[in-house]
Parts: sequence; C-alpha cells; structure tokens
Amino acid sequence: MAVVWAREHWEGRDGSFENILSHSVARTWKVKTDNKFDDQFTIIDHFAAALGIRYLSQHPRNGFMTVRKLDAKQETASPYFWRVTVNYSSEPLDEEEPPQNPLAMPPEIEGDSEMSQVFTTEDKDGRPMLNAAGDPFEPVEKDDPRGVIRITRNFPSIPSFVSTYINKVNSDGFSIPGIPASFAPRTAKFQRFRFGKRQIQNDIPFVPVTVELAIKSSTWDQRRLEEGFYYLASGVRKRIQINGADSVELVPLTAAGAILTNPTPTNAVYVIKKIYEEVPFGVLFS
Repeated sequence: MAVVWAREHWEGRDGSFENILSHSVARTWKVKTDNKFDDQFTIIDHFAAALGIRYLSQHPRNGFMTVRKLDAKQETASPYFWRVTVNYSSEPLDEEEPPQNPLAMPPEIEGDSEMSQVFTTEDKDGRPMLNAAGDPFEPVEKDDPRGVIRITRNFPSIPSFVSTYINKVNSDGFSIPGIPASFAPRTAKFQRFRFGKRQIQNDIPFVPVTVELAIKSSTWDQRRLEEGFYYLASGVRKRIQINGADSVELVPLTAAGAILTNPTPTNAVYVIKKIYEEVPFGVLFS
C-alpha cells in the first residue's frame, strides 16, 4: 500500500495577494496509489516523506508562506486516484491559540492502586512470628498493595519498546515528569500497554500509546529461604540424610550450603533472587 506517483496539477490552483503580510496560495496534485484501500494517511505520509510537504513547511518560491492545511480527496471515478490540495498562507499564527504539534504535547499521567495477597511468616517489622514456645506460626495471608501508573503519550507510530519491555523491570533509577518521586531499580514493572487509532492533528499523524507500570515499595525480587534436599561438604554436593534415610522434607541451609544446625526463624538464611529481566526505563520518559 503506497503512492505510485504524485504530480502537481494545474486545475484548482489559486492565490490571493492583499499586501506583503497577507498572501495565500493553493497548489494541487493528482496522486495515484497501488491499492484501492489506501487512505488519507498514505497520502499525508508520502507528501511529508517524499515531497517535504507538511504542516508549516515553506512554499518553494515564497518562504514567508507556510503550509496551513492539506486536503486529500479520493476521486469518484477510481479508488486509485486522489486530488490533493495544499494551502499556504503568510498570515501570522494566532499567538493566543498556536497550532499544537501532537508529538510535542506533554504526557497524560494518571494512577491508582491494586491489591494482591501473599503469604508471610514475618510481622510488620520483618521479625519471625513465633508462639510462646518459640515455634513459628503457619504462614498467614496478607494484603500486598501496589501502585499503578499509566502514562499516555503520542508517537509517530507504535514504538518498538511496547513489545520488548513487557513484563520487565527497571534496571535504573528513573523519574516521571509530573510525579514528585523517583523510582529505585527493580521497583517498577512494565505491566501492560495499549494503543489507540492513528489520528491526524494539524496535518501531523500520531498514535496515542498508554503504558501501565506496576510499582512496589520494595522490589520485584523474590526472597527465598535457603533450604534443599542436598548440602555441600568441602565443595561436594551430598544428599541430606535423616536417621540414615534420604530426607523427604526440605532442610534449612547456611549461606555456604551447609546444613543449618538447630534452625530457628531467627537464624534462618534467606536469599534474594531476581526473577524479571531488567531494562532501562529512563529512556521512556526522557
């Protein structure tokens, strides 16, 4: 789906010259495409990329006049042919309401929170929950709140990062314009995205893209107890034996992989594991 040729045409040319500050000109083209389902975006993209004609581009013979409007109308006789009219003017832009470039508009930011449930054996201060005899309680379920931030920006086309960043966490510390906080590495996860229909504003095509980040106050890493069916003895991996038989339950280990003697919730060893791939998020908001 593309433009086969675009030829400037004599029919429909127009011009008005009132004074040195008030010129207006209309140029016309005949355009042929190779697919009857080509739309106005195909035409506008071709004029911008191949002919250099886009909103506020200069007239080739009068630099005081710039493009203010581009009309593309499909011919009734054939779906492959189009009539394009480009209107130039030297009138000053309205200073109170200047035409906006949708690609330069600041992002729209909104947020809320969501709640999930996790099991824990620790109290609010991170200490093991024990009964009067010092034995640990069974794990209990608690709420695990997460922040949700949605950022909507306009892009010339669907950016590649929406597929390469999905379900990844930030490798860097970053901030988001409009939010008075920064986010430490691995605290934000690229949760999901969506994009809208392609649009045109002031002859500039764009696609609105919304990115949703899930935020955790700690990190998205997992904290796991050091335990297993095997232990290390002088660097050799051996099966743990209980009363002369292979253990059928996981046994707590030290950080060096040895069997933990007299394990209790207070001397248990935990290890932090990164389970999500990391990518830099700062480039998304620069």
